[in-house]
Amino acid sequence: MAATITGRDVYHLTAPDAARPQWASHFVVSRTAELLVRLLSDDGIEGVGQATSHEGLAVGIAPCKSGVGDT
Repeated sequence: MAATITGRDVYHLTAPDAARPQWASHFVVSRTAELLVRLLSDDGIEGVGQATSHEGLAVGIAPCKSGVGDT
């Protein structure tokens, strides 16, 4: 039987503007912004994911605020 997601924790991490650009994943960014997501299932499985964007994380944060529907 498939596991059902029963909970999630979402963390939007930012840092002050750096005096110089820095590497994040595979590109250089002028400001650090990370999205960490922890999913919990009904059978005790936990998963963690991370996203970095050089154009902002609004598109990744929006579903976390409004909920993600089944597909």
